[in-house]
Amino acid sequence: MLWLHKKSNINSYIGPIKDCNMKPIAVFSLLLLAPFLNSFAQAPWSIGAKAGFNYSILSVDGEVNDYSSGPGFHVGAFVRFKPAFTGVQSEFLFSNQRAIVKTADEELNFDIRYFSIPLLITYDATPSLHVSIGPQLGFLMCAKSQYHPVTRERFDEQHYTKAYKKTDFGLNAGVDYETHKGLIFGLNYYLGLADISGFDGVAPTKNRSLQLSIGYRYAFN
Repeated sequence: MLWLHKKSNINSYIGPIKDCNMKPIAVFSLLLLAPFLNSFAQAPWSIGAKAGFNYSILSVDGEVNDYSSGPGFHVGAFVRFKPAFTGVQSEFLFSNQRAIVKTADEELNFDIRYFSIPLLITYDATPSLHVSIGPQLGFLMCAKSQYHPVTRERFDEQHYTKAYKKTDFGLNAGVDYETHKGLIFGLNYYLGLADISGFDGVAPTKNRSLQLSIGYRYAFN
């Protein structure tokens, strides 16, 4: 069993049980989109929305228990600027990422929620098939778990938000297929490059996530 730093207290990073509030995220998303609105009437701008499933896992160094992928979801909007067969796409996503922690006796859920902003370079392999790659920045909303990240034992589900850093950074790569009516089917993979652990006794931890999505794009041309 790992012990907390002598100046630390278990209650200093376990917060009260409560749901994440999405209202500030929705307002922030609208504010981010607002500067683009005057330009949307002119090509080559387009906007869209997407939603889908996450299959996520936490990569934890030196962990004695096994982590496996768990189902989650994402939902959000995107803005695309594509003057030719290459372009830039910025996304604004609420993402719920779940991992399963397998101990000797049971499987425990670990949920971590982010407001994520990928900034992607896009390339049209064909008129319908697009590939993308670029950095992604994530802002931690909350982390809830039945698994204690310090003692590495089962614990009543609590918020562990203060045990992890407020931001995450990594690489996002994907491919999508778009119909002539603007319907999009996408596959993305996120490789977390930053250690998100932010508390004594929490092992170095990185995010990994596979995303399957469906969306719609509206072009202003």
